[in-house]
Amino acid sequence: MKNTFTGKRALILGGSSGMGKATAQLLLSNGVKVVIASKSSDSVSNAVAELKAYGDVSGLNVDLRSVQQVDEFIKKLGDLPTFNYLRQRFRRLRTEGLCRFDPGRLRGFLDINRGFFFITQAVVRGMGSGSTPLPPA
Repeated sequence: MKNTFTGKRALILGGSSGMGKATAQLLLSNGVKVVIASKSSDSVSNAVAELKAYGDVSGLNVDLRSVQQVDEFIKKLGDLPTFNYLRQRFRRLRTEGLCRFDPGRLRGFLDINRGFFFITQAVVRGMGSGSTPLPPA
């Protein structure tokens, strides 16, 4: 069976830990070139160092709450080859947490989702045929 992942590219927002990092490892193991992104430069550096054993990986930093950082991140993406896959995770409100939200926490929640939205929009605009966003975690 032919490996259809070889030579493809993926962007994983939140790829320095948890499900994002596991997704990166799986894709790298199948020949996908992966760019992970996260807010913490230390987390990105550590994850890239660990994931290099599985394939071609690089990392970028972005704080999704910052409009300026999201805009700069989107500009950096414009300098990279297009992506075939995108993995991101919109944050969602859980019922039990709803009562604990004050205006400041709500603003942070909305800011992070705004960052996810505009990065996703930029990546999807550049995707060619045969490309697909990976389902959110």
